[in-house]
Amino acid sequence: GAITGRIQTSAPNIQGIDKSSIQPKGELYSFDFTGFEIIIYLALYNKPLLQEFKDSEKNDVFAWLMFKIYPNKFNFDSDQLKIKEPDVRNKFKTLVIRSLYGATIQDVTYWYGENIIPLYKNILALLSIVAAKKELIDYASRTGRYLVNKKYNLSIQDRWVSTYAILLPESEKWKHIMSDHVFSDEGKFIVQKDAFEELHVKERGIVEKCIEAYGNVVKLCLNYHIQGTGAFIIKQAISNILKSKVSSQVLILRHDEVLVDLINDEDISKIQIAMSTAALQIVGTSIHIKSQKI
Repeated sequence: GAITGRIQTSAPNIQGIDKSSIQPKGELYSFDFTGFEIIIYLALYNKPLLQEFKDSEKNDVFAWLMFKIYPNKFNFDSDQLKIKEPDVRNKFKTLVIRSLYGATIQDVTYWYGENIIPLYKNILALLSIVAAKKELIDYASRTGRYLVNKKYNLSIQDRWVSTYAILLPESEKWKHIMSDHVFSDEGKFIVQKDAFEELHVKERGIVEKCIEAYGNVVKLCLNYHIQGTGAFIIKQAISNILKSKVSSQVLILRHDEVLVDLINDEDISKIQIAMSTAALQIVGTSIHIKSQKI
């Protein structure tokens, strides 16, 4: 599996099999979590916003978020955005996911141009991403590990987070020569050049390595947490499906999707309930499950 606990397959790569090549005994069905990553994030770090979305009874969380940022831009319901303005919605969704997974102002400016910066900052503010990252970076600083799952207090380590935790105490000695944003949430260090050049070669090396490690920790800490929690949900979903005693067979797991050889139509609702309940068990909120025949 992946470092976060996500299931991966190789030799053969079952997850990469073309759906059209699968020959089920019954009918091939796809069951997937709607808005998987963003709902996980909100359940972990912004419960009030998640509750507001659920109270709205809207289906498309990304469209709903966009309408929160631009309340007067559209003259139709947010759930129609995917049909009426699919490119606008998809661009916004991609920016939200990239923001969750560590995109900096420099990244989004490179991808979209400077005009995207106000929207990027609005997304950070609406979702409280800065506060979430601070919590995870503090955890990484204390432990030298990334937090993967809060409920079970599970964590993982890679060379970036271990390097950061080791070098941080040393680099703090020279924090005064750096800007106030030395440990900024955008992951960018701005060092006062003249003061930096006064450091000995060894000292510069420590600061530079800490800068590099920190930038990677900022990008990975929330990514690993969401992906790791998602892996727990998927595994719990499969356990729930098996316990529900369906006659249909689970074939393939793909991130937020479960492919099923559906033998009995009555299994559709059972599988949806089993998967939605898994999210409730792990992050305390159910997630809508979309099913469709392939």
